[in-house]
Amino acid sequence: MIGLEWSIANIVIVLVLCLIYVRVKQLESRFTGILRLNAKIDALLTSTGIRFDFLTSLPDGVAQALESGEKIQAIKRYRRVTGAGLGEAKEFIDFIQSRERDSA
Repeated sequence: MIGLEWSIANIVIVLVLCLIYVRVKQLESRFTGILRLNAKIDALLTSTGIRFDFLTSLPDGVAQALESGEKIQAIKRYRRVTGAGLGEAKEFIDFIQSRERDSA
């Protein structure tokens, strides 16, 4: 009886791990697609001479905080407006800052 329970537990664990693996692969595929789209948009903007200003498309108060060098305040304001978690908000603000540095 214990051997049978152990076998069922192992099968369940393997199935869960397989499902997690499949989901991770799906997310990787989507992420790769997003990166390709981002590269295409950047190429289109560059070829047409259009400069996209990230700061003008940010929620209220976030751009002002970034312009005055208040990164933590920008993260707080972004979280308040969007409901994003701390990690997501920090990642977004870091992304905006890196894009601004790259375009400068």
